[in-house]
Amino acid sequence: MAEKGWDAKGLLQPLWSKYPGGRDGLAEAVGTTGNSLSARNTGKRTLGLSLGTRLAEELHVSLLELGAPSGAVDEAGLTLVDRLESLAVDLAKAVRKQTAMAREIRQLRGRVQQLEARSWPDEAQSTG
Repeated sequence: MAEKGWDAKGLLQPLWSKYPGGRDGLAEAVGTTGNSLSARNTGKRTLGLSLGTRLAEELHVSLLELGAPSGAVDEAGLTLVDRLESLAVDLAKAVRKQTAMAREIRQLRGRVQQLEARSWPDEAQSTG
């Protein structure tokens, strides 16, 4: 499906209208022509993975926002759904690691407080 492309009718114009240089500036940035982008925006031509990926990167949007089907593959051969699932797993691991590190920091702070209390007796004890 990715080789055939997908319909991006009406999706590109709102994005290029906010891009510096408009349609032609965006076209130049991704290595195509303004007419080529217009043809994809009007639905006369489909948007494929290669150009879609360059546009998504330049515009800081996802391929899904450019009309890609959920099964479109990325350069690593993963579908977007596979990639999102992989990112969800990575995020869960990072959150677990952050939680463990926060717990360890709290424990270390408690230990430092205990050591400081032993090293610096309060004034009432030292004047005794």
